[in-house]
Parts: sequence; C-alpha cells; structure tokens
Amino acid sequence: MHRVKSFAFVVIALFTLSACSLWSRVETPLAKSPDNSFTVPLPIGWVRADFVKDRIVVTRDGPSLQLIEAQHLAHDKAFPKTEKTSSASLLPSELAELTLAEIRTAEELNGLEVIENMPATIGGHSGFRLVIKFHNTKGLAYQREIVGFANDNGLFQFVYQAPALHYFVRNKIDFDNVVAGVQFN
Repeated sequence: MHRVKSFAFVVIALFTLSACSLWSRVETPLAKSPDNSFTVPLPIGWVRADFVKDRIVVTRDGPSLQLIEAQHLAHDKAFPKTEKTSSASLLPSELAELTLAEIRTAEELNGLEVIENMPATIGGHSGFRLVIKFHNTKGLAYQREIVGFANDNGLFQFVYQAPALHYFVRNKIDFDNVVAGVQFN
C-alpha cells in the first residue's frame, strides 16, 4: 500500500512539474507573434501557453475563465473548415461573415447568437469587431469577441473569450489594451 501511495505522489508531482512548463508567467509586456508579423502588449501577471506554437495564447485564471489569442494566418489557411480564403480585397464585413461561418462549421456552440458585428480599426487597419454569445455543454453562457482584418500579408485575428457573467466584463479592458497596442512588423 505504501508503494501505491508513493507512486501516486510521484505521478502527481511529475504531472504538476510538467504542467508548470506548459505555461509561463508574463513578466515583460511585449510579445512577438510566432511568425514575427506583429507585437502585442500582454497583461503582466497572466500566463502564456508555451505549448501553442502557431499563435499567442494567454489567460489569467485558466482558459475556461478567460482567454486571449492573437494570430496571423495565411490567406489560404484562414478558414480551413469552410475551405474559404481571405484576401486584402475583402470588405471587413465580408471577413466577419467568413469568420462567423468558420465558427459555426468548426465548433458546436449551443445557442450561438451574434451580439455585435461592426467595423473596427486595428493598428490603423480597417477591420471588423464580432461579438458572439453561446452556451457550453453544461449551460454556462460565454461571450467571445473577435477583432480582425486582412492585408496583403494575411488575416490577423485577436480573440477574447470568457464566461458572460462576471469574467467577460472583468477582463475586457485587458483585451482592449492588447488590441489597442498591437504593432505590425
């Protein structure tokens, strides 16, 4: 019995140590995208997902409580589930509709509702701001805000997601600061 407890302790300790290496605390505010196409100011004290290699992902209290993502996609890989492409010639409203179609195709979101779909400016670029609300499988309401635009280099998207009650409003300013401070390289 003692061996079983010791083994369980070792497994838990190893899991905890490996989990720690998957996330790193944000201690310097500026972070470059994996492809060096942009730099964003991240909220100090949040943690960054080091295991995600194709985009920036940060959270304060855990991904199910709030999540900010920042990514750059090649035009031909922008909407893989709907097999659509983006381009610099698309209107922001068209990009928003393609983004919404991709979400509907790629994810099973209960009661998906569009709260806002409006123009936005991101780092001097004309883009869109899309806010949706949905419920997870346990009935918890979430809100997601997607801000994006396309230029000759591809599609840029910045996403914030949190439970609609309490967390979305609480950390929205952090997302707004990320989007307001983005610099394109």
